Amino acid sequence: MKKLLVLLLCVPLMFSCGENDKDKKEQEQKITIDDFRNVNKDGIKNEVNKQINEDEDLEGVVLVRNMYEQDETTIVLEYDIYQDIFTGVSDRDLKERIKAATDPSTKSGIKASGLNVIYKYYIDDKVVKEVMITEEEW
Repeated sequence: MKKLLVLLLCVPLMFSCGENDKDKKEQEQKITIDDFRNVNKDGIKNEVNKQINEDEDLEGVVLVRNMYEQDETTIVLEYDIYQDIFTGVSDRDLKERIKAATDPSTKSGIKASGLNVIYKYYIDDKVVKEVMITEEEW
């Protein structure tokens, strides 16, 4: 269960992948809505789904459904899940797990940019869990 939640919560790492420039690592980078618009969302979805399906414990449990911008300050990440993995998990606990699983440079970039991130989890096209982490909460 913990492994599944960690994988579900790691998609925000897409913003920090591939940064090798020494100067960029030394200074805090703002992640803008334009950065999100320009990222290869299909490639990220395919890679995350591949990693999930390679794990026998997680096979078929979850798939990245969609990633999109709600407005200029909010990104939405959607997942399809096939069983309720959130029984007994409060919104506060889920937010803490998401933040713990997110790379520190990604967290600081999101916070500096003022972006909010909404996580939505679906079973049979019905939202079963939704949580938003605001810029202040990162």
